[in-house]
Amino acid sequence: GGRAVDELLTALDDGDHRLRARVMPLLALIRDARAANPLMAMLLDRSPSLRIAAARALARFPSPECVLALERATVKDRHGEVRVAATCSLTDLYGTGQDEALRPVLELLTDSCQAVAVRVAALAVVPFLPRAERLGALARLEGDASEEVRCRAAELATVGDPSSRVTGEEIELLVADLASQDYAKWHASVTRLAACGDRAVRPLVAYLCARSGDPELGARAGLALRAMGPRRGRRLADLVTEIDSAQALLVVVETIGAYGEKSLIYRLHGLIERLAQRRSSSPGTRDENLERVRAKAHLELARVGSRVAIDDLRSAIIDSRPGVPTDIVAALEWIGTRNEIPALLSCYVREDDFLRERLAAVIRSLMRRERIRRNDRTFQQLDRERARALAAILPPPASRSGRRATRVETSSA
Repeated sequence: GGRAVDELLTALDDGDHRLRARVMPLLALIRDARAANPLMAMLLDRSPSLRIAAARALARFPSPECVLALERATVKDRHGEVRVAATCSLTDLYGTGQDEALRPVLELLTDSCQAVAVRVAALAVVPFLPRAERLGALARLEGDASEEVRCRAAELATVGDPSSRVTGEEIELLVADLASQDYAKWHASVTRLAACGDRAVRPLVAYLCARSGDPELGARAGLALRAMGPRRGRRLADLVTEIDSAQALLVVVETIGAYGEKSLIYRLHGLIERLAQRRSSSPGTRDENLERVRAKAHLELARVGSRVAIDDLRSAIIDSRPGVPTDIVAALEWIGTRNEIPALLSCYVREDDFLRERLAAVIRSLMRRERIRRNDRTFQQLDRERARALAAILPPPASRSGRRATRVETSSA
């Protein structure tokens, strides 16, 4: 997770060609926001293969900045495969809710001067369009100068609405294609599965559970689920209570969070309660993977400002062992109050330097937001260890003589 990002970014900056090529897919799997800017910078690398890897990785970082960087790559990069990879990533980003990615993809699709491979890649956006726009786009391509573009558009026109035309067996075959080593093949499968809507949700979840040991294949299934959007993927929230695989749950929780639909995100409270019951039925045991799921669910609830699970969030920080999930800390930064600061200080005492730095930033943020001074009554009952931790986190108070000297200098000025 996030602990690996700093070292991976160092390798991306200083490593050799082969190492950097291996680092970028890992950063795409972790999807830590700190990797977005370095990956965008890699789109300017001298090596076409590294630029292709960067373009593919950016599909996992939905943001307007990534859309703009990929759009520049489709226009300015001289290497055709780089432009194809950037176009595919723009299609994925549009499917995950980045509406600004649609315009450059449609421009590539209708530009007869573009390479045929780029335009064929842009055709992947057509199933995501509303019915009227989809039919209009396909009608305009019937007389296109490129035979390959005409044939591919004709295929899409015969398919019509994928959610009603694709059979269950065909959906299973598309799901199986996610394991392909051919990037174009599994990427096309992601697009078609997303267009199938809620009929593909259960097969994709079953695939997630069956391939829980392979995070890359899980990420591909997650891309298809994200691309459905909240309307077509609504059924996903109903399946949360049926999934036992921690890796599959993690992908599902991240997908529901990416939808941004509050009614679906609130359903994660039920998952948190189910995990709590599981812990109470097996006291003394701790599944680190399920703890990551718990932390991610708390983070998604916190991002929409919900405190429905604040009791469990508070217990997660109070009862945590060394190595508390960073998502738990981030969730407390979003919705924590003065009541959580003592627990954060207790956590600070037992953590390593990496997490101490993060915890210190959260405590200072809460104190600013709650307007808490260092002599606040919240801190009067702290034991010696936590008081020492607070002193290490906060800047030393200015002495009276120092403040007096500052006032004198200001008056002189």
